[in-house]
Amino acid sequence: MIRPDWTRLGGPLTGTVMDLSYAGPHVDYRLDTPAGMVTVRESGTPHLAPGDAVAWGITRVWLVAGPAGGSDEATRDGGHGR
Repeated sequence: MIRPDWTRLGGPLTGTVMDLSYAGPHVDYRLDTPAGMVTVRESGTPHLAPGDAVAWGITRVWLVAGPAGGSDEATRDGGHGR
């Protein structure tokens, strides 16, 4: 699972802005990526528009075992210890 606040603009992954939602202190950009639709949350006001090509990255993920795996869950935060 990737939460919108665990992503950032800029990074090794690519996508296209499909739409955006301005919510006061942050903007949620909905990206169409090779891995599917992803939401990236950025602080501030909108500076991208639908159709813009962007680079993005993942700062943290939550790994959940699938049905064939065990019940262990783990988080990875890029070494930030959060």
